[in-house]
Amino acid sequence: MFNHIMLGSNDIDRSKAFYDAVLGTLGFDGQAFRNQSAGGQTRLFYRCWQPRDTYRTAASPPLRVLIFLHRGHEHSGRIEPLVEQFAGLRDWAFAWDARGHGHSPGERGAAPDFESLVQDFHWFIRHLRQVHGFAPEDMVVIANSVGAVIAATWIHDHAPHIRGVVMAAA
Repeated sequence: MFNHIMLGSNDIDRSKAFYDAVLGTLGFDGQAFRNQSAGGQTRLFYRCWQPRDTYRTAASPPLRVLIFLHRGHEHSGRIEPLVEQFAGLRDWAFAWDARGHGHSPGERGAAPDFESLVQDFHWFIRHLRQVHGFAPEDMVVIANSVGAVIAATWIHDHAPHIRGVVMAAA
């Protein structure tokens, strides 16, 4: 398991450069995005699993983008076994660390309020669309426990035209 110490700074760009350099040196390929909503401005961490088979033909099945939300007091690193079970050879998969979890900043296990988590997820989806060019119709959200509540609220509030959603309470 990867452990780290988080240092504080008022200069987010300098902190980003520092953590990117440290994590890069350790061979860690995680990414981050920034929630830019009015209450956001928080840089959150996520992981990406690229397709194992990138060869596509006209007969290939449609692109599928799996987006995982972890349960409370978990982190994206625990999602890898699910990616291995559910992702096909041509699927992209993503999992984020909610505020206060894993490599994302904040008091461990805490967020300012529930709406912050929903807005963070909304900005995460926007980030994936902008950076990778994924269409909502290709996205399948897979969420567990409090992650499922975040996903359900996001779907209710934003009515995205996603391909599907899987929610569990385990």
